[in-house]
Amino acid sequence: MATELFKQVREGHVRERLQYLEYAGLVARLYADTWMITSEGSRYVDGDLDVAHQPRPNRGNVFEKWVLV
Repeated sequence: MATELFKQVREGHVRERLQYLEYAGLVARLYADTWMITSEGSRYVDGDLDVAHQPRPNRGNVFEKWVLV
């Protein structure tokens, strides 16, 4: 089932979502197409982090960073 779901998702959409998660501090980019979950991301997955205290990503602040890089 998961394989079928992933076939329906565009690579660009996944990359965009990862950029939002990076802005919030939940993942970090290691290389061009390699990401890792951060300690904050792991705490969130475990239910031990309230993301209300993380930076709140929006289209403007997430993509402004990528334009400047």
